[in-house]
Amino acid sequence: MPGNDALVITTLLANYEIERVFIDSGNSVDILFGEAYDQMQLGEVPLKAVDTSLPELKEEAPVAVQPVEELLTVELIPGDPDKITNARSKMKEDVREQVINCLRKNKVIFAWTPQDLEGIDPGVITHHLNLDHAIKPVK
Repeated sequence: MPGNDALVITTLLANYEIERVFIDSGNSVDILFGEAYDQMQLGEVPLKAVDTSLPELKEEAPVAVQPVEELLTVELIPGDPDKITNARSKMKEDVREQVINCLRKNKVIFAWTPQDLEGIDPGVITHHLNLDHAIKPVK
């Protein structure tokens, strides 16, 4: 932290454990080879075949996701603008007050920094890439 490191995980997909799944938050293209999809035996789904190099692919303009309603900013500790969360604005007034009171009453369960995660082994929330430091990274 801070960083934009890649993440390698193990996942369960269609009752198959897949090890070493590379999660790259910088990718803008999702690729699944037809042969790999066939081996997952998920049934027939029309896949779009693409026979171009990645730089030739044109990205569509991203669609902005709009919230269904405006959210209320709630200070969990009144007067501390760093300890905030959001709540729905279209709740009945009495329900909104109950929700906000419940959030404030239980503010100790929120983790604002990694240090707030008392009792949790850092190994659970930390990942390390197995890199050969003798090899120069390439982007």
